[in-house]
Amino acid sequence: MKEANGWIITGVAVGVLLTGCSQGPAAPGGTVYPSSEPWATSPVIALDVSEQGQLKVAGLPGPGSIQSLNRPNDRRVVLLGESFVRRHGLISTKWDLPPETMAKLGGRPIVALTGGDAGLWVRHTPAEAWLRELQRKDEQLRGFSRYADGRMKDRVVPFVDGIPSSSTSSKGEVQIKAAVMSGRSPGLILSDRQLQMLACLDGQAGIPVAGDPATTLSCRVQWRSNGELKAPKLLSLVEVISPSARREDTAYLRDELARLIRLMQSHRTDPLDIGHSVRSQYRGMWTPERWRDAFERAQVQVQVRMTVP
Repeated sequence: MKEANGWIITGVAVGVLLTGCSQGPAAPGGTVYPSSEPWATSPVIALDVSEQGQLKVAGLPGPGSIQSLNRPNDRRVVLLGESFVRRHGLISTKWDLPPETMAKLGGRPIVALTGGDAGLWVRHTPAEAWLRELQRKDEQLRGFSRYADGRMKDRVVPFVDGIPSSSTSSKGEVQIKAAVMSGRSPGLILSDRQLQMLACLDGQAGIPVAGDPATTLSCRVQWRSNGELKAPKLLSLVEVISPSARREDTAYLRDELARLIRLMQSHRTDPLDIGHSVRSQYRGMWTPERWRDAFERAQVQVQVRMTVP
């Protein structure tokens, strides 16, 4: 119940921050948030939690920072620090934000993660060094179905990585990656190439080829299982459709896809919802917990076929 209260309080707190309305202290056991929010107009809001459970809020400094988000379709960014995610997990903008907040935002904000303190990024690192790339990464991740038939998959979200600028460092090092959630924390951080492979295993179309954005590929995927939990076996049948497809690339791509699947297994993450795809083959034995254990131990085979459209 304490966890549920934490989630509810978190949703209210974020809603208040984004609408600029005042709110009193939180109920006992949850995060305490301030009664007034000076960052209500900031296009980027960073959320951290102190050791005492106090919500720490930061926004882009200075009135000129609003120019960092000035396109008609730009969405606000909620950047979650490691301390916030450890305490509350991800905020779910679909359910946690009140309708009046969504109306003021003009849609769901971009929710992104970072290791360490999120406030350091918005207070010290110029937004132009990372904000546009974050927006592009969010657009890239929209191809992953986060919710289907009422099920929540292991979400794939933008992850701000690197070293923020500080008083001792005039320039920060910024990389925008993708994080696959495992419980309340990022279980797996993906490079651009790994994200491309994940999109292929997800059966997406129009995937930009890393290093050659003018070229795209599409994938069709089928998953099969032997239906055993004690000695699970999985088969992934992947058809790759691309104008530049070559048969000699088949083995290389197969090995890359297999490595990514093994990485997912070692981190017990299933962002592709493979478990639901093979659920019918387990004849009433399937549960989410059993599937996690089975997927981690499964022997996986990948077969790739290259096709020129």
